[in-house]
Amino acid sequence: MFRILRQVVTSMLLLGVSYKDAQAQGTIEGQWTGASFTCPNERPRGMTLTLQERGGMLSGTLSADLSPDTSQSVTYKVRGTFAGTRFTLQPEPGQRMIPGTQITNIDGTFDARSEILTGTDQPSGCIVYGVVKRRLDTVDAPPPAPSAPQVVPPNAALAARVVRKPAAYWSGFKTATVKDVFDGDFGGDVGDSRQFRYLFAGYVETFSESCRPFLPADHTVLTVQVTNDLGTLDAESWHVDRALADKYRFYWQLLPNRAAGQVLMPNSPLITDLAAMDDAIRFLKVEGCQAPAVVQLRENLIRGSNGRLSLQQEARGGPVVPTFLNACLAVHDVSVSSRYHAVNAKAYCGCLDDESRNLMSPAEKRYYSEAFELRFTRNIAQPRELATDPNWAKFHPVVPRCAQ
Repeated sequence: MFRILRQVVTSMLLLGVSYKDAQAQGTIEGQWTGASFTCPNERPRGMTLTLQERGGMLSGTLSADLSPDTSQSVTYKVRGTFAGTRFTLQPEPGQRMIPGTQITNIDGTFDARSEILTGTDQPSGCIVYGVVKRRLDTVDAPPPAPSAPQVVPPNAALAARVVRKPAAYWSGFKTATVKDVFDGDFGGDVGDSRQFRYLFAGYVETFSESCRPFLPADHTVLTVQVTNDLGTLDAESWHVDRALADKYRFYWQLLPNRAAGQVLMPNSPLITDLAAMDDAIRFLKVEGCQAPAVVQLRENLIRGSNGRLSLQQEARGGPVVPTFLNACLAVHDVSVSSRYHAVNAKAYCGCLDDESRNLMSPAEKRYYSEAFELRFTRNIAQPRELATDPNWAKFHPVVPRCAQ
């Protein structure tokens, strides 16, 4: 790093360019996104350094990966000074430092002509290095403040139709998904959940097998291809309510092929997904084909698959609760925010959303969704030393799994 900087400086001197002249052509203010943070005997870590400069005084943030092999990062507020080509940075007081990312006093040099920034922290010996700088006016703006939530008026007619089941009723089911859908505790993004899709498919196929006489007269017949235990394709035909047919066809294309006799590893996510299908089978076996509870599950499957409010949500009215998945994407999706980037935001947030269905109560999901960055990303997702949420031990383990 320092050899490159010396070569740049030497070239400038040979060309008769002084540091003062070079400094006039650029500014230390900006954001380095192609930066690195390297401590002794370690491989470089990713780093983002954002600096503002006012009259020689610096302020900004330094975000460094927790290790060379993870996309999780910690962000510190920094301040310091800049004069000529020299700068210093120190962490603002009162911040807890994560081992391996501590900074005390970074002393370094900024070359305005090449826009190379390099510095060393004392006493750790960690080196910060940046070569790709963006002007602050080109850096993605932070997400705007959330607008006032949509408010739905109560609907007494719908409320009169709501069926409720005691807690003991659900003890024989394998997943929480069937209860969440029946009770209407889901957001507009529930159709992105694998377990919801399997529950949906399980309902359609079981109703076709066990309740065909109760299908509408204008129902349709769909044929899909499956792999049998000999590895060849078989055709399966299902009689499907037209209100469910389009989404069933769409979900079928997205779901892994459920081959007969398929051997699954004990920790395979497909085992949990298929359990949601088992729950649909059990539900219809217990309730029959025409019970009000079956009508309610069907209606919420249709509503959820189309991104609409559940029967219960529309009945009680009030503010529309932000969804857990969309709240996560609003923080981590590069197209929305530049502050936190997951390796694959949709996969990361989708995984968190799926995991949250069995870990969190509806009230907990609403709590984190309402302020996802503050309550989840900057707390639950952080190392234990930076977390203050009492539920950290319960929810944090899914974060590294989903970040892989």
